[in-house]
Amino acid sequence: MNFEYLKEHMDNLGETLRIPGRYIIVTHHGKRVFEYGAGYADEAKTKPFSSDTLVNLYSCSKPITCTAALQLLEKGKFLLEDPIANYLPAFKDMTVRHITKNGIVEIKKAEKPILIHQLFTMTAGLSYDLTSPSIQKAKENKSCTTQDFVNAIANEPLLFEPGSAYRYSLCHDVLGALIEVVSGMPFGEYLKKNIFEPLGMENTGFKATDAVYARMADQYTLDAETDTVKNIGKNNEYRFSPNYESGGAGLISCAEDYIRFVTAMSLFGKSPEGAQILSKSTVNMMRATHVIPTELSVNDIAMFTKQGYHYGLGVRTAVGSTCGRLIAPGEFGWDGAAGCFALMDPDEEIAIFYAQHRRNPQNADNHPRIRNMVYAQLVK
Repeated sequence: MNFEYLKEHMDNLGETLRIPGRYIIVTHHGKRVFEYGAGYADEAKTKPFSSDTLVNLYSCSKPITCTAALQLLEKGKFLLEDPIANYLPAFKDMTVRHITKNGIVEIKKAEKPILIHQLFTMTAGLSYDLTSPSIQKAKENKSCTTQDFVNAIANEPLLFEPGSAYRYSLCHDVLGALIEVVSGMPFGEYLKKNIFEPLGMENTGFKATDAVYARMADQYTLDAETDTVKNIGKNNEYRFSPNYESGGAGLISCAEDYIRFVTAMSLFGKSPEGAQILSKSTVNMMRATHVIPTELSVNDIAMFTKQGYHYGLGVRTAVGSTCGRLIAPGEFGWDGAAGCFALMDPDEEIAIFYAQHRRNPQNADNHPRIRNMVYAQLVK
């Protein structure tokens, strides 16, 4: 195996995409075959970006949340076909926003209930609007809990009838509240006991203490107006209360930890050390096609078709190789708003986790290149 091209790519990202710091770990058959970091974790360039440099995962939180929920499915705590209102009563009487031909907004009672399956697949009718009145009020409550925030989500009208379209949204935050109800544990504690501790993920969680911030990389954004990379601090807009744990975007982790999760998933849910966090059948269900972009009225998932992906239970899932991307059917994963990238392939037993900490991250340019270079070396 020769990863020189990938190493060169990592070295060049500081100039080509202006990524201040980055780190990657690749495993094959459960063993590390490539690990490399470049750039710095701080603006002063005194701390190299390392395997234990903490970052905001943002949407790379989602595969972990969905895995946790599927663990509880395996324990018989709910069925995918169950209405979410059976467990979270705030979702019992939902309304739907309709726009007439004259542009008038009408709020009508939803014809169908939201099913748990639709929360996994982003087809529940929710949005990602953090400025809606109910959510704004919840955010103003500095002691807002996960249940409080999800109740606020339920208070807003749906964008469409459940199951009729795909919309990337706060669905997986609702799964976090479901996990609390059916497990009888706070969401973060459930993750710690059932995923983080079994896999040895000692540096992953929701809490942003002073000690955590001291280990976290400076966070940047690309300012479109000035075309410059700016330090924007270490805050995460989904961390507005110490009591709210966002299943969709709230986790903090590092490459050293997250690679343990994706490696276990690349081995059908079992870590190299023997910790089984999901069964093989559940991993296969997770990475199966649950949403085909051409079958629903969708916009923000349309790019998946061009890249050879459909959507599974909270993850992209590969169905074929198109547009020059070296992927294998069944490869699955997700990425994050600051540029993190997770890939799991149980058939080839490949796992990739790439970490960086820059918003407006140009994922569509960077991640396929990483994937191509890894597959070119490992799939013969």
